[in-house]
Amino acid sequence: MNGQQWAAAFAALLVAVGAVLFALDRPGDTAPMAVPNVEEVASSGIADSRYDFSRLDGNIAKMVAGPGISGASMLIIKDGSVIFQHDYGDFTKDTVVTIGSASKWPSVLSILMLIDKGKLGIDDKLSQYLPSFDIPDKRDITVRQALSHMSGLPNRNDCMRNYKGTIQDCVEVISQLKLDAEPGTTFQYGSLSIQALGRVAEVVTGKPYREYFRESLVEPLGLKNTHFGRFGKSLNPGLAGNLNTSAADFANFLMIQLNRGDHEGKKYLSYEMVMEMEKGQTGGVPRTAHIPTRHHDTHHDLYGLGVWRDIVDEDGNVLLMSSPGKFGFVPWIDRRHNMVAVLSTEFDFRVADQSKRPEPANVIYLVCDIIDQGTHPPVPRGEPNPRCMKYPKEAKEKLNPNPGE
Repeated sequence: MNGQQWAAAFAALLVAVGAVLFALDRPGDTAPMAVPNVEEVASSGIADSRYDFSRLDGNIAKMVAGPGISGASMLIIKDGSVIFQHDYGDFTKDTVVTIGSASKWPSVLSILMLIDKGKLGIDDKLSQYLPSFDIPDKRDITVRQALSHMSGLPNRNDCMRNYKGTIQDCVEVISQLKLDAEPGTTFQYGSLSIQALGRVAEVVTGKPYREYFRESLVEPLGLKNTHFGRFGKSLNPGLAGNLNTSAADFANFLMIQLNRGDHEGKKYLSYEMVMEMEKGQTGGVPRTAHIPTRHHDTHHDLYGLGVWRDIVDEDGNVLLMSSPGKFGFVPWIDRRHNMVAVLSTEFDFRVADQSKRPEPANVIYLVCDIIDQGTHPPVPRGEPNPRCMKYPKEAKEKLNPNPGE
């Protein structure tokens, strides 16, 4: 797909989503959009005067006005300084929510820290640490494949919800499941391979995973509102989907990665490991199960280690990465603007208006557009901002041996 086709496709996307919450409407050249009173839409906050955050403010306020969502908090840090932080409804930046799949980001970070320390190797086989995996179909699954959803394991199992059991109990169940694909042949986003890595961490550290996670990340970062479900007491914490945290706490994980492994004078991860985390890991293999809506029509290598590679440059280097959660928690890093951002909220799916649930691609694009307008002339109404949407040329042909398919 060439550049003109990308622009046309994205313009069509703008029309399609124009009626939903985070529609990508832009202020025109001659008729400025009315600016809502910030005092009416946000209970507290910080807004850098170089940027016009009125569209973001108004959209989040509309989101929290409906049933099934009591509030939200938005935090944006650029060049090491907070440029936007507003709370809505009964939320603050310290409100604790269940973040769903956003849990994968810090959980994978904790595993990579063990690799950095030489406790295990990224291409080691899980069966070296998990005796129950030393069986014909699972013997060759590697740590890398488990981190990148390439293990062939199913994406979920009820053992993840056995909070009275242990990670080891769950891994014993996982080891007996039939593979959905040969290891390394298919990308299938899920939870079980990440959970198995939690048990690997227990084996190499000699500690329950929740204790290792607390000692390696929570305490050094000074986090006050971060723990796995069941008040952090379960011996079977859900590494891939059951972390509870706040916008302010989670931003620390993002800053580690933005700064290539460093944060506030402490080294958490080597530069090389950060680069490995951001590198495409799946190639052109078939994609099954969950693929985010924002990536249904994209063809570059979508996944690294624990993160979605949303936008990459022409050489395949990641420019924007994210790991949104089911309940509305949306964290991302935008290297184009040296920025991290977290939208924290929690939908009650029993009563929430799903049309108001934030689509990650829309809110990420909107924030990029706002920041971009602080230093560039506005793009005409109805046209996508090319500086906020870029994929490598001929990416499909590079990854797919049969580009006509």
